[in-house]
Amino acid sequence: MVIEQRDVFRWADPLLLALVLTVIFMIVAMVWGVSARGHLYSRNDLQDWWGPLDMLPPELNEELIREQQSQFARWLKGIRLAMRCFNLGLVLLAVSGILALVPPDHEATPLWRWTAAGAVAATVVGIGVARAWPGVRTRVWPRDRR
Repeated sequence: MVIEQRDVFRWADPLLLALVLTVIFMIVAMVWGVSARGHLYSRNDLQDWWGPLDMLPPELNEELIREQQSQFARWLKGIRLAMRCFNLGLVLLAVSGILALVPPDHEATPLWRWTAAGAVAATVVGIGVARAWPGVRTRVWPRDRR
């Protein structure tokens, strides 16, 4: 629609770029999230795979625990990247909405569209400020003190 009806949008090219980047970041977020999930497993999973851990030789038990810790670190790194891509995708989606709502130059009643674009922009800024505020940020892990 953006390509075919360029006269409906004030800034069609930036809108198209924002939409394409939104899709890219959302897809990357899903890929990283799914990829990271393969590195997350619990001690119960280890017992399901290996049997009771206290029955294993101590060296093997320690090796399994070290490997689980290493895999957890890989999961944490991957899920953080996925979250950043997802959040950036959401911001780009909001930017796309703003660019789509801004009225073209020839619009007879631009006030409503400018108001809608401003409402979306204010919401994005408000959410950004709230997320940056200490105590509001979401933590992936309780010890995670970003």
